[in-house]
Amino acid sequence: MPALLLPCTLYQTQHRFNDYSTDDMQYGDLTEKQLRTDCDLDDVSDVVNPWTGEEVSLFSAFNKSRPKTKQEMARLLFNEFLRLSMPAYYFGQRQLFIDLVKHFYNGRGNPFSSPFLDSAYKEKIIGDTSEQNSSLLAIKATLYDGIDWELGTFSQSQDNNFLKNISGTALPKFRRWIDYVNGLGMSVHDVYAT
Repeated sequence: MPALLLPCTLYQTQHRFNDYSTDDMQYGDLTEKQLRTDCDLDDVSDVVNPWTGEEVSLFSAFNKSRPKTKQEMARLLFNEFLRLSMPAYYFGQRQLFIDLVKHFYNGRGNPFSSPFLDSAYKEKIIGDTSEQNSSLLAIKATLYDGIDWELGTFSQSQDNNFLKNISGTALPKFRRWIDYVNGLGMSVHDVYAT
């Protein structure tokens, strides 16, 4: 069997990394009507009405104040989000979640990175012991089976096709019960690339 010529691409996702043209990477493209009716985002805060800028409280009916500016509403909504989310990140990666929310508030669409997230994901990958659909185990098995240990080469056999062997696998996800209270389940919706 001929040896694989290096360097070569073993596997590539169908989507480009950080592809800002995809639908889920867009922002500001929905109207107020779509957000309120299609997404059911009519009543979203106990602090401020984001559609009118009016404060929401027991006393707001008696004490009319000027409507909040967009910047004031954003600050109030993000502070409320952090406060209400506290139970979901109480144990574990609290700083990761706070950093992510602050980045979301100030980031202007820039990529987010965090040593806390890198460390948590590295731990998740290395600790992946799932026997079914483990991408890590499929990669290890493909490498192990494809190496000609005597010649020190990797063969180009069809059995050593990474694309075929990885196709039924899944990247590690933060779905353990602890991930619902350590901030990882809330911080990481899904892992796009490993």
